[in-house]
Amino acid sequence: MPFMPLHQALEVARYYPHARVLMHSGEATLSVPAGGLDSQLQQLCSHHRVRANAELAAFARLGNRVEWCRLDDYLLEAAAELIANNRGKYGSHQGIDWMQRIFDGQKKSSVINTAVAAVAKRGEQILGVTIFYRFGETLHARYYGSNYQIDDNDFRYFVLNYYYSLDYAAKNGIREYRLSISALSTTAVRPIVA
Repeated sequence: MPFMPLHQALEVARYYPHARVLMHSGEATLSVPAGGLDSQLQQLCSHHRVRANAELAAFARLGNRVEWCRLDDYLLEAAAELIANNRGKYGSHQGIDWMQRIFDGQKKSSVINTAVAAVAKRGEQILGVTIFYRFGETLHARYYGSNYQIDDNDFRYFVLNYYYSLDYAAKNGIREYRLSISALSTTAVRPIVA
């Protein structure tokens, strides 16, 4: 059967006694080209290269910029709200307090020291954030958040998670980039009916 969201796969499994739900990886891995984004764009077909450049241009035309930041308390507070916005948009009810507790736990365990954030700003307003964790030569994209009150199709998700992150990775000696899907309910699964 085709890939489907987890809740649908579980429903199929309930109605067919011999069905099994197998989790498929929701993580994409990319080898970081030495030349960063420019090198990656050169590897794409013309259609995808034109689209990526148009998205980057739209992001800049609206007055946006990307800053790479360590996670201080101010940024963690803003990030918790933006991440909760994003999770809420896709059905999570855990909210800002839950995300702040996650960050508090990461502070206690010192995992937060491996983190860096790509922050999309317009003026001094934070529009979006992606939080990455570095382990050795691997960069993991873990949390994305956005201010959906400013929804002007500026492609901030792609700019933060795909485009600018490749340049950051290449400049910082990172060889592998992993894009994780954090919400289990959006991870593709494949039910097997025996």
